[in-house]
Amino acid sequence: MIEYFVYLLILSLSTYGIVSILIIKSESYIVNLTLSPFKYLFNKINSNLNEVFTCYLCLAFWISLILDLCMSFKYNFVFFPINQFFVVGLTWLFATSTVLKDNFLQNKQEESL
Repeated sequence: MIEYFVYLLILSLSTYGIVSILIIKSESYIVNLTLSPFKYLFNKINSNLNEVFTCYLCLAFWISLILDLCMSFKYNFVFFPINQFFVVGLTWLFATSTVLKDNFLQNKQEESL
């Protein structure tokens, strides 16, 4: 049972890291070069699908689904689709706490000036 929670934590942290790179660094040349074919394909399917690359929770769901499939094959875990909802919740919690921490540090720095 503890392995499952460790698995979810690893899946959540890796999803948070990948989503942060893809959204925050999306203007970077390397990330933009990597995402361009996917954005082009999604735009051909439906022009609204490009919104996936700007939505933190949407992208977290799909990244966690892909990572969960890969990890379940490699480590012989049973694929359980409900994992993505837990992972999206934890990713949202990590992202919110990061924003709150940044705002707190910025306010503290402004007060010291």
